[in-house]
Amino acid sequence: MCIVMLITMVETTGDVFAAGEIVGKRIRPKNISEAIRADGLSTLLGGVLNSFPYTCFAQNIGLVRLTRVKSRWVVAGAGVLMIILGVLPKAGAVVAAIPSPVLGGASLALFASVALVGIQTLSKVDLTDNRNSVIVGTSLGLAMLVSFKPDIAGVFPSWAQVFVSSGVTVGAITAIGLNLVFFHLGRQRGSMVTTTAEGERIGIEDVNEMDRETFVGTFGSLFNGATWPLERAWEARPFADAPALRAAIEDAVLTAERSEQDALVRAYPDMATLITADEEQAESISQDVGSFALENLTDEDLEAVRDLSARYEEKFGMPFVAFLGRTDSFAKIIENGVRRLDHSPAHERRVALTEVAEIAGDRFVIMVADANPVGSAWIRKFESLQ
Repeated sequence: MCIVMLITMVETTGDVFAAGEIVGKRIRPKNISEAIRADGLSTLLGGVLNSFPYTCFAQNIGLVRLTRVKSRWVVAGAGVLMIILGVLPKAGAVVAAIPSPVLGGASLALFASVALVGIQTLSKVDLTDNRNSVIVGTSLGLAMLVSFKPDIAGVFPSWAQVFVSSGVTVGAITAIGLNLVFFHLGRQRGSMVTTTAEGERIGIEDVNEMDRETFVGTFGSLFNGATWPLERAWEARPFADAPALRAAIEDAVLTAERSEQDALVRAYPDMATLITADEEQAESISQDVGSFALENLTDEDLEAVRDLSARYEEKFGMPFVAFLGRTDSFAKIIENGVRRLDHSPAHERRVALTEVAEIAGDRFVIMVADANPVGSAWIRKFESLQ
């Protein structure tokens, strides 16, 4: 029974994260523990009533996504209906009369929705880190192997077949085990901060021993030619790890004088310049990887972004700077710019500095090993200093 409950806990954890993704709620350890306690209580009640252990029902997660009904009262009402169906045989017979193809089609749609939520969750993982790629690929591969070839569990001893007979269990155990090995055992790659031009790895100890000039030269690509944030961050040595290094750089920007912050924003090209630049021009105007040129833009599109940048410059006296994510579309850029035109100058100044911070954060992720940036921290820190 303990093994069964361990499997149940793994499934419940995944269902809770999926539900949080759908309803837009950040899932914390407290939410996981509450859900597992609820499973334990329902299993205890099932034992008293001579029934089976209970767990979260994954199809219900898909049902929430399809219907967009998130009310707890609806869930409670559904529970009451299930009780009625259980104690009234005639009501249960009506449900049992539903054709199997109908139930199969509904289940297919619901489980597909659950899979979509899982894909959305994985899309937020930094898969540029090879360790995360190995964890995801290996876990999915082994889980699918057990699901498509259930007979493979027979090669294991009888005591181990309980663990390897379920794709969910195999995938979960693999992911947890690899995560422990890659991120929590031994000396972590997080101690390796960046690389030199020759490809030599530099540890945090080496960074702490750098003089000001070397430090600025190593991390000089974070800001478009501005070195003062790095010079001030250097004074905060020693750094415990890469996150501490980033925090020092953030603090240097967010505690600077207003004139320095405004000059930092003006050091970046406006959106019209970025979007219309070709590959060669992009290398000279941006420190980021690749060109910002978007394909299939019409003359009307180019005129629209130039007009937007001009109106922005006229109203706020600074370039229309925005962080371009790898999935941003032209329509999203225009929509975001039009929305920002409605801001007050004081509000937009904060937004513009945040966009610069997002750009630097993206470069930091490319440069720094094992960095997990939280862009919202820039906003919270900046607003707390105003």
